Amino acid sequence: MRVVSPRNIFCGRCRRVACRHSVLCLQLAALQGLGVRIAIDDVGTDRDAIGTVRNSTTIVEPLVDLARNMRMDAVAEGVENFEQVMHPRTLGLRLAQGYVFAPPLPGSSFLLLQAAAADATERIRAVA
Repeated sequence: MRVVSPRNIFCGRCRRVACRHSVLCLQLAALQGLGVRIAIDDVGTDRDAIGTVRNSTTIVEPLVDLARNMRMDAVAEGVENFEQVMHPRTLGLRLAQGYVFAPPLPGSSFLLLQAAAADATERIRAVA
């Protein structure tokens, strides 16, 4: 059995639900206290995507700062090409997701992809 560190667990919540439910907020805070990382989704626009980030830097930069100040990671969503990979980096974002990396996957396929990536990482470390 493989043990997963709480630091490697992300819980996502939609901003529409974010803190309307105090019990949910307390539960998420408890999880965060254990080391689980919490993500607030759909922040900034109705349909967040990195393609709209260039047009909404006045919204995105303060959100990135807010996440940094709260010691949270911000994720650029909707990254579909390599140009869009670079833009979030200029804003200080370290994480991104979208079709340029992989299409949406069922859990079993994701686990296979993750295992292959871990294997490749181990091979690179062995050579280095």
